Amino acid sequence: MPGHCYHLPGMVLVRSLSILAAAMVAGHAILLIQYGRDESSRTFLDFASVALAADGICAVYEKGLKALNPNVRHITYDIADIYHYVDQLADLACLVYDAARKAYVQRDKDWIKRRIYERLHEQAS
Repeated sequence: MPGHCYHLPGMVLVRSLSILAAAMVAGHAILLIQYGRDESSRTFLDFASVALAADGICAVYEKGLKALNPNVRHITYDIADIYHYVDQLADLACLVYDAARKAYVQRDKDWIKRRIYERLHEQAS
């Protein structure tokens, strides 16, 4: 079930103790996604690592492709397609827990795209 995040200048408050507990693990990542202009399209997904968050964005993209093409058994895409998907999202950010700071660091779309590239390159090797 998606949760809601409240962004305040300099901080993000989340309404889930399980996410806060998971944050104690270095590298925990929270993807903040807004699919369209409507604020009700905001959601978040949390992951144990940045690599899993990159996989998560790919999975969200693949789910959307399958919904658009329900009769196609094998759907192929390349990195440019994922980049286009990320760019067309109304908003996308990743909060990554930094154990040294004991705080989340916010990352933008370009940073997320680099992590996706690294992850896909790692999986292809």
